[in-house]
Formats: sequence, C-alpha cells, structure tokens
Amino acid sequence: MDRKYLLGLYEKAMPSRLTWAEKLQAAKDAGFDYVEMSVDETDGKLARLDMTGGELAAIRAALRATGRGIRTIQLAGYDVYYEEGSEQTRADFLKNLRKAASMAAEEGVQLGFETMETPFMDTVAKAMHYVREVDSPYLGVYPDAGNITNAALLYHGDPIEDLETGRGHIVAVHLKETVPGKYREIPFGTGHVDFQSIVAKSWELGVRRYVAEFWYNPATDWREELSKANDFMRNYLDKE
Repeated sequence: MDRKYLLGLYEKAMPSRLTWAEKLQAAKDAGFDYVEMSVDETDGKLARLDMTGGELAAIRAALRATGRGIRTIQLAGYDVYYEEGSEQTRADFLKNLRKAASMAAEEGVQLGFETMETPFMDTVAKAMHYVREVDSPYLGVYPDAGNITNAALLYHGDPIEDLETGRGHIVAVHLKETVPGKYREIPFGTGHVDFQSIVAKSWELGVRRYVAEFWYNPATDWREELSKANDFMRNYLDKE
C-alpha cells in the first residue's frame, strides 16, 4: 500500500536490553516506519546526551541499515516535574526554550511540545502559548491523544476543539490510550480515547506523522504486541 503518512513506534514498547539495531529491526518487522528514541530523567537515558563518537557511529549505522533519521524532537511540556512550579521556573523554561529553538534552527530539526499529564501543559491550547512566545518555525506542538482526552474531561472541553487550537503548528501526534485519571499502560481499545475522531481531525489539520505510544510488558509476547499495535493504528490511519 502506498501510504501518505508515517507511523512510528515508541521506544519503551520494546525491552531496554535490545541494541539499537535490534530495536529498529523489530519495529520494521512489526510494520512501523520509524522509532521514537526516549531521553528521560533516568541515568541510562540521560547518558545519551553525552554519547561517545563510537556510540553515535553505531546508531548511525543502524539508522542507515533501516533507512531512518532524526527529524523531530518531542519536548516534554514541563517546567519542573518533581517540585512546585513558580514564576521563576516558568521564566527559566521560556529562556531555555528560546535557546533550544535556536539550536534546532541551526540543524534544521523540528521541535514539538508533547501535551503532558500536569496542569502546566496538558492541552494544545496551553502549548500554543509558548509556541507563540518563541515564534520560531522550528517549534510546534506534538499532542498526545490520551493526555488531551483526559484534560478535556478535567476542563469540560473537547479534544477535537483543543487540536484545532494548534492548526498550522502540529508536527506529529502521539496515539496513546488512557482512562479518566490514568495516563499510562492502558492497552489500546480498552480506554476512552476516540482514535477515529482524533486521527480524522489530525489528518484534516495536515498531520502525517504519528507515533503509537505504549509500554513494554514482560508478561506478554512483546513482538506480538508490536504487531497488534501497528494493526490497531493502521486501521484508523489507512481510512484517511
């Protein structure tokens, strides 16, 4: 099928013990077009910011073998996470965001805010405040379908209307399942996210890059879970 979009896979859907070559190949075997690399607050992931030349060369070799590259960096929409936010943390966030956008511009890489699970940036509308403040073509929004669905319940809103506020600035969409009040590790099809409506709206807004976000569960056949997730999401995307 000649598809007009790309569907990526969240790295944490696979065992962390795999090499990059193994992760990329597993994603490809399951039908995904690319893998979204994670850099979180854990020591192992943070070390990726200081990888050696040899480590980088190994990743580049794996990317060449599977025909992929890094085009988009998804930013978590937090000023702080483990402490209370303040005017100072918000000011620091904006200051460093301007620096990040400038660095992205130098490399021609797109940045996108993920809508998160905390009040600081749990909607597209909130993310757009910072997009307008920085006013860079290299900074946009990367909505999380599950998070904006939960936020819509909290604020008595509509996730489709929230997506509309990002028109012209949405770089990709995370397709993740949630239930009210819970944001992670909900199997696809068992929660309350209206994937059909969210995909349709995202497509109408011009979005052509998507990522299936879910987590590796050692109690399951993870390779089978990758294939099932790919089939689940393609069912919606292929209709557009």
